[in-house]
Amino acid sequence: MSDQPAISVRVAQEQRDNWIRTRERLPEKAEWVLIVFKNFSDQLTVSMAFFDPGEEPQFYHGGDYLTAEEVTHWQPLPDPPKEK
Repeated sequence: MSDQPAISVRVAQEQRDNWIRTRERLPEKAEWVLIVFKNFSDQLTVSMAFFDPGEEPQFYHGGDYLTAEEVTHWQPLPDPPKEK
């Protein structure tokens, strides 16, 4: 696994309750999502990753793959801001 630091994202308050446990459900299709995992320092990290639902589902993050067991939670990306 890469020791490249995760790109941290700030999760809005309304998004904090939308986390889905990976052991309960994975994304249904290939898509970008927010993930939570423990980094190399054993700290919980929030980042963006691409979910690959192939034969062995995994999350592509920072040039490396994380298994569904390594990622504890995920959620869809929030909608982009609306332009006025």
